[in-house]
Amino acid sequence: MKGFKDVSWKQHEVSGIGSIQGMLTLDNGIEFSIVAGESSYGSKNFGVKESDFTTFEVAIFGEDGDMIGDPIGWQNRKDIDKLIMEQETKN
Repeated sequence: MKGFKDVSWKQHEVSGIGSIQGMLTLDNGIEFSIVAGESSYGSKNFGVKESDFTTFEVAIFGEDGDMIGDPIGWQNRKDIDKLIMEQETKN
């Protein structure tokens, strides 16, 4: 099973330095976008790696690229693992 530990991180392309974005695609095609930084519904501190933050904003996208529900703010690592597990067990 995949989890938070499997997310690939980079500097957020829109928010820039001090904000990060992580992406994770599940085997069933569902994709997670996980962000943190000044303009997110997560930790607002300045950071360059995921360990600099404690909470994150999560958006989930279906195989068709459409967002599933609304973005979910203030999620910690365990919350995100639970969201990933819920989506992995669908289909």
